Amino acid sequence: MTGTDNNLLGKLSLVALKYVGTKLDNCKFKCINNLSIISNRILVTLVATMIGTVVLQMLGFSLAFLIAEITGSLALGFALISITFALFLVLVYIKRDTLFISNMIKMYKKMFF
Repeated sequence: MTGTDNNLLGKLSLVALKYVGTKLDNCKFKCINNLSIISNRILVTLVATMIGTVVLQMLGFSLAFLIAEITGSLALGFALISITFALFLVLVYIKRDTLFISNMIKMYKKMFF
């Protein structure tokens, strides 16, 4: 091997190392971006769930008192609203795969692949 060949191999190895470093930096940026998207969605979901729970509870009380005023029985009003919420909970449990799991898999697939 001549000195020119060694010089070319040295330059090639430096270029290869720079390329690998650039690819690693690109991977780091993608990971940071995806982690920020995931944490943002978790935070928004938690806040929306908390607000939705309070709104749903107040709506339930309001409807229970309205039904109690119409029927004259406070227990009947709260019982009807409780049954409605229980049926809604059963419906969400039955549809949990299509509501939550499928959407999460699509989101992760889009982010990482």
